[in-house]
Amino acid sequence: MKKNDRSDIYAVVDKILLIGVPVLLVILWEVLSVAGVLSDSTMPAPSVIFESIIKKIQDGSLQIDIAVSMKRVFEGFIIGTVLAIIIGILISLVRLFDRATAVLVAVLRPIPIIALLPLFILWFGIDEESKIAVIALGSFWPVLVNTIQGIRQVDKKLIEVAQVLKYSRVQIILKIIIPYAFSYIFTGIRLGIGTSLACVVTAEMVAASEGLGYMIMYARMMSHPDIVFAGIFILGIIGLIIELGMLKLQENLFRY
Repeated sequence: MKKNDRSDIYAVVDKILLIGVPVLLVILWEVLSVAGVLSDSTMPAPSVIFESIIKKIQDGSLQIDIAVSMKRVFEGFIIGTVLAIIIGILISLVRLFDRATAVLVAVLRPIPIIALLPLFILWFGIDEESKIAVIALGSFWPVLVNTIQGIRQVDKKLIEVAQVLKYSRVQIILKIIIPYAFSYIFTGIRLGIGTSLACVVTAEMVAASEGLGYMIMYARMMSHPDIVFAGIFILGIIGLIIELGMLKLQENLFRY
């Protein structure tokens, strides 16, 4: 068998596994539900979940919940990412700032976001500010850690050469440090946006009247497992779309 033929076979098998395994699992789930092996009160059939999604699309409620959640994700993610990059640069390049924040970062970073949510509600109330603060903090840490790690990997000789060439501090940051550390920073951004999606669900489950997290929590309270699964499925699809978009963006940016 020729090498090209073998490669073609591997490509076909790869595509079959990529699509076939999830499809087979859904079919098995449907069969077990119809056969009564799985209870409708805990594991409704995929067809029932799909019908629930269609109904929520038809009445317009799903689109509203998605739009509200994604608006919160976008706002919180932008705030958290910008702050993380700025503070990461300061920690990496200014020794006094590094020493001043070292203990704060070490103490605050391991605290689960959900543990801080009641505090944010006390500070900002149950309106949008508390939810956006939770999302911003959730995206802040992965971007901060990766920014610091990336900048500290920059070749010191490049900075020394730039200083010899009379580059200003700002030029060194924009033309050498940021481009060199960009792969790390972008990895942090990818992780941060995924964390933002998780944080918005957490925030909406506790204090919200709209959004996917609220939809899931309300459906649980009303004993509608099909809506709970529908919300989880929609979140998974949104996360997949975001991840594929980020990978495509990464591919294009890194080529540049």
